[in-house]
Amino acid sequence: MKKGFGAALALFTAILPAGFILAQSQGVEQKIWTLLDDGKAAYVSLAESDLRAVGANLDLPDGGRSITALAGKADGGAFDPRDVARLPAQQLGYKADWIVERFRRYNLDWDITALRLTSLNPEAKNYPWFIIINGGAANFYEFYVDLKNRPGWAQYLAQKLNVMIVTIPGNFKYGGWDLPVLDARRQPAYLLDRDLSMDEYEMRNAIYTNSLIL
Repeated sequence: MKKGFGAALALFTAILPAGFILAQSQGVEQKIWTLLDDGKAAYVSLAESDLRAVGANLDLPDGGRSITALAGKADGGAFDPRDVARLPAQQLGYKADWIVERFRRYNLDWDITALRLTSLNPEAKNYPWFIIINGGAANFYEFYVDLKNRPGWAQYLAQKLNVMIVTIPGNFKYGGWDLPVLDARRQPAYLLDRDLSMDEYEMRNAIYTNSLIL
């Protein structure tokens, strides 16, 4: 794993119940810190068996069936995240909230979204929020479910930590995109409540930069 992910894994280890760490994964925790302390390594890796030991006791209350069923009913699996927020928190292990924040940049409005997972674990409040933000053409789905609509790793983290999955402007659209990838009309959803003209899409595409997002 690259060191950035290793730091997250170290935090992940730290929040496991103390008795479990002492009995099952104290050695794994030491391995992680030893790997991260190697300043000469370009990257570090952890054995799968050790990684699985770190992730024990993070079972989903319903085994992930609620979200898988929701995705199975949606065209192309593009389920509406607002429907996730309607599911009982006890069923998921966290309270889900869908957030759309409109902000202004370059004298234009933009929508940035997030699926907020507030853990039911009372100890979660003792730790920083775990923020996930996509890169490239991804969005929150990539971290919340896998390619077969099974639970993604963010759902497991939310059993112990407060998690927020942020999608950058344009990368999420209610219902997804039904046009072919190479169709010029298939454009980012910079505003979720309306479509834009092709001229405006092209202008927004040209000024879309990291500074706009961050």
